[in-house]
Amino acid sequence: MASISRLPKNTFNFIRWYKATSATTSDLPITTLDNVSESEPYELTNKYIRDQSTFYPVLIRGQNHLIHFNFDERISDADFANWRIDLYDNSGNAVDTDLGTLTKCDISGSDYRMYATINISNSVSLGVYQMVILNTSTSAVKYQSNCINVIPPSQILNYTYLKYRNSTNTFNYDYEGVSGYINLFLPINVIDQQPEVEKKTYQERTTGIPRNQKNQSAKTLTLETYFFDEGAHDMMLALSNHDAIKINGIDVSVKEAYKVDRNKMSKQNKGTLTVYDQRYSTINLNG
Repeated sequence: MASISRLPKNTFNFIRWYKATSATTSDLPITTLDNVSESEPYELTNKYIRDQSTFYPVLIRGQNHLIHFNFDERISDADFANWRIDLYDNSGNAVDTDLGTLTKCDISGSDYRMYATINISNSVSLGVYQMVILNTSTSAVKYQSNCINVIPPSQILNYTYLKYRNSTNTFNYDYEGVSGYINLFLPINVIDQQPEVEKKTYQERTTGIPRNQKNQSAKTLTLETYFFDEGAHDMMLALSNHDAIKINGIDVSVKEAYKVDRNKMSKQNKGTLTVYDQRYSTINLNG
């Protein structure tokens, strides 16, 4: 019987971790940060940072971020107690060390996963960096993340604050064993908001006048991801299957599956996800 090829287990994550190919930090693949600009505040982000053409998940200095590490292999290093999360610039220099404590978790029937609540120092300059997992006893780099954008709190209005988790383990996340929401900022914009009303009526037998039996109201938000890479699109697919999602503190639920707007001329593409703003979800029974 032919075997079925599966996607790597670390596919479904905004911050993805890869096994280091060398034991040093001298050649981290960092790209230059595109400039970002300040703007007026919105409850839900509905603008574009048009001069940014590379996907970077965004972390805020001085704020706690819960991150799940869904590695593609079982962790068997006897020196795990000496592993540390550091932050490196594109020259291979550590700009912040010991971002948070790595904790192992074991999903039954799967590989080991880890999680950590990280906090980047307020002294770190705005810019693009990589997180690395370093074995402090040997100075060997074990894993490195994709590039992340580190910004100060003053720029959070340029991005959408995403928090999510699920009631059961899914997509290689140990949600049952780890409390709290994964949280980070992303270049997501609200491009449409539409009300919805569903009515159930009946006709009075004596007068023939239609009467409302049930009114159900809702509001949908169309979220657009701005030039996400394929890994981020994969994570948006996974996000579509989560049952606890918050956008800028607002509880939302997925209405339609995530869709990618493919452009053959671009290496990165936009996508859309339609969700319900749960503040508007009401059912009124009459009679």
